[in-house]
Amino acid sequence: MLQGIFKKQEPRKFNYKSRYYNQDEANIRKQKILNNEQDTHVNFGDRFRQKMEANRKIKQNSLRKLLVMLAILAVLLYILLH
Repeated sequence: MLQGIFKKQEPRKFNYKSRYYNQDEANIRKQKILNNEQDTHVNFGDRFRQKMEANRKIKQNSLRKLLVMLAILAVLLYILLH
């Protein structure tokens, strides 16, 4: 019974097996999705992933623009008030 209390727990193991990834094929598939070409090999997951990536870039750019505008506004207010 005392042995169970002081027993050291081992971490869980994660057995990840990587899959084959062809960069050229992925680039061709990406270009077809961006050009809205219909292809039987392009599945919904690829199209969804590309749209999410494009939306993420748009959000990052709009956030940068907002931060730049706020910084310019802060500098102008500082100059006007001092």
